[in-house]
Amino acid sequence: MGAEAHDNAPTVQRGSENAEEVTPLGKQSLHQSCDTGIDGMDPEPMLLMQEYFRKIHCFEAEAIETARRAQVLEQLLNEVRAQIPEKEKEVCFLQGQIAEELREQRKLYREVVERDDKI
Repeated sequence: MGAEAHDNAPTVQRGSENAEEVTPLGKQSLHQSCDTGIDGMDPEPMLLMQEYFRKIHCFEAEAIETARRAQVLEQLLNEVRAQIPEKEKEVCFLQGQIAEELREQRKLYREVVERDDKI
């Protein structure tokens, strides 16, 4: 090649602000330190990956907390279920007391009616 570089021909210029490097994918600026991450990777996908990992971590933490709450609720449910037979006995006892009170009131009502009839 001559002193002039063709537009399509790969060139390497050293010591220039606009230096370029020839790579298998074509020309890339040597001054991409702000545009590339570790190993020359574009930082945007890296940031997206970090954001996805952060979201995954948050979802995992939420799942753990939800499982813990579900376990607590299940334990409470089991405790309440264990109290049902005792509460059923209590209800039966109270129903018996109510029935007894009603019988007593009917008896007293009949006695009052009988007295009124005699008068």
